[in-house]
Amino acid sequence: AEGDYDLKPVSDVGTAKPKDADKKKLSEIIERLNDLFGAEVSDADKLHYFNGLVDRLERDEEVVQQVVGHNAEQVMHGLFPKRFNDAVLDAINDHEAISVPILDNPETARQAALIALAMLYERLGKGKEMAGSPAP
Repeated sequence: AEGDYDLKPVSDVGTAKPKDADKKKLSEIIERLNDLFGAEVSDADKLHYFNGLVDRLERDEEVVQQVVGHNAEQVMHGLFPKRFNDAVLDAINDHEAISVPILDNPETARQAALIALAMLYERLGKGKEMAGSPAP
């Protein structure tokens, strides 16, 4: 404050332009999902589902190569549409393979609930809370 410095004060603190751009992009994605699927499923659940599909597609090296090397129109004429459908079917099969045993067997349901509880505690920063819980 008292010296002769050539530094100028930062005046744009807190503008968060990158976050605003991310928020706008996310809002556009949600709007497109709502146009396709309506509001019967929450925005968070739609995003969770599509993130799972994208995770599956990202593990497919051939699809990734095509996406990196081509524009959207070209990608839609390649492997992507079929692999996207495969990812949707795989997600249905995987969810069923996990859900049915939970719904059919009370002990499996209890064990699965304890796993989900441990994961929730971890996300909420309360991992140590599980130490006092009943044995799985």
